[in-house]
Amino acid sequence: MNFEQIRDTLKEIARGSGAILMKYFESDNLNEGTKATDADIVTDADLASDKYIREQFSKHFPDFGVITEEGKSIPPKNPGPDELWLCADPLDGTTNFSCNLPIFSVSLACLDVNYEPVVGVIYDPTRDELFWAIKGKGSFIESPRVNKQLKARENTELLKCLVVTGFNPSHLTSDDNNLREITTILPHVRCLRRLGSACLDFCNVASARLDCYWEKGPHIWDVAAGWLIATEAGCVVSHYDGRPFTRESLMAPMIDVIVATPAVHKQISALIMEARKGL
Repeated sequence: MNFEQIRDTLKEIARGSGAILMKYFESDNLNEGTKATDADIVTDADLASDKYIREQFSKHFPDFGVITEEGKSIPPKNPGPDELWLCADPLDGTTNFSCNLPIFSVSLACLDVNYEPVVGVIYDPTRDELFWAIKGKGSFIESPRVNKQLKARENTELLKCLVVTGFNPSHLTSDDNNLREITTILPHVRCLRRLGSACLDFCNVASARLDCYWEKGPHIWDVAAGWLIATEAGCVVSHYDGRPFTRESLMAPMIDVIVATPAVHKQISALIMEARKGL
């Protein structure tokens, strides 16, 4: 199976998952629970979407390893240098979803043995926007309004930048809660947003709607597809200090990430590292 075939199948699965989410969206009977903290929630929609995705993965890619947010990881049938993994976030933006705020997404990626993405698909069901990328072949958006290749904004002046960030679920109890970074960066940029879906933050930077995204808190399923989509659109994606992602660092409980074009990335990285002195 080639990467184009994997992409096409992941696109179908993402749209199917999005349809499931929309059946639950704005429902008066949505059941909600918590995971590690009161700020980390899970709903019926997360679980239904995850169940569907896992069933589709098993049907179409029975030999691949599987990593999803809501279930146990499954190793590949044939481990080795050519092994492939599927990584999914069945509902990114659960808090928004549970509050009837229409900013959430489905994220699917195919990873190589080093957990580097070779295919990435992110679907926004409320806007019917599908973002995808294949390694080395660019990233694209498909929607009823626009179908085109993505190219990140070539902005070099921070004061002209619209940036986005997020908060990890431990912000209720930890001093490492992004407030230092925000207060350091805000005076240097045009404005700041917090939208609540890391996967869509990647896509919005890749599609030149935003100039930079940073956050400490995402997991591998939050970054896998977006990493490829943003990189193929001309962005640099790294840890706060500029280090590239590795298989080991992607399995950390909270990944720190910056996504931006090279000139902006360098400046934001410097501001973040200054803000985090002493943490």
